[in-house]
Amino acid sequence: MHWVQRGGLDPVTTLKKYGERVSMVHLKDYRIGQIPPAAFEALNAGDHAGFMTAFTGVVQFAEVGEGNLDFTSIIAASEEIGARYLLVEQDEHYGRTPLECLQTSYDNLVALGFTHLC
Repeated sequence: MHWVQRGGLDPVTTLKKYGERVSMVHLKDYRIGQIPPAAFEALNAGDHAGFMTAFTGVVQFAEVGEGNLDFTSIIAASEEIGARYLLVEQDEHYGRTPLECLQTSYDNLVALGFTHLC
């Protein structure tokens, strides 16, 4: 779902469009971070490459429920179309362990009311 939204499409509409052809839904979230002050200092010093490195890194993978995607609607649509599996993934962990990130995703799914899926 992360790449569907990042690509400019609506995840729920996309799920419903492909409906019965979808058996697995990939739950991956992302957040928009902040550009660090050092990046602006680099830009002011003429280091455009240094600034662009920070700028392009502002989008971060996130635990499910910690980012921009509407997982309440996405999961409801997944259930509606009969998807059999909902898979959680996070590419980068930003100083946390994979199990810590997975625990946060699990806790968020439970808090959203999806205990029956966990």
